[in-house]
Amino acid sequence: MNRITTDVSNSSFCLYDGENILKEWEVKKGCCGCGGTCYSILTNKRLLTRHEEYLCFDCCCRPPYFDSSIYLSDIEQILKIENRHTFWFYFLLFITGLLIIYFLCGWCCCRTYHLEFRGAFGLHPVYFSPDDLKDAQTTISYIIDQNKTQILQDINQYNTTSQF
Repeated sequence: MNRITTDVSNSSFCLYDGENILKEWEVKKGCCGCGGTCYSILTNKRLLTRHEEYLCFDCCCRPPYFDSSIYLSDIEQILKIENRHTFWFYFLLFITGLLIIYFLCGWCCCRTYHLEFRGAFGLHPVYFSPDDLKDAQTTISYIIDQNKTQILQDINQYNTTSQF
């Protein structure tokens, strides 16, 4: 499994001094896991993610991926997004005769859920399983609040100790 860890050889990012892993999530995106995998690690300072693409021929080469690191103090907004298929998606499946296969294979697993994080860095989607989504929302929001509260306390302490 190619997830972000403290081992620098397997990741673009390593943990800083004083940074601790609080939670980890993993989800396979798309129908029957054929849409790639998203690994997420929440630390007390950052949200680290790895998005790996799915390859049909997984034995011959490593799948393409991208890693990201978002400082929790930079997150300004979190949006919950649920991707569902539209009428036209079902209509095209019906026309092509794939509707039966879709209902047998992918009805329950083709929904994807993600949280979209927005801030000065732009926007960044992070995918979660339906079972982990509520936990991720709650935990990440709580840790963001703790980070921002700590920053405000540090600023206030600096201002009171550096009076003229």
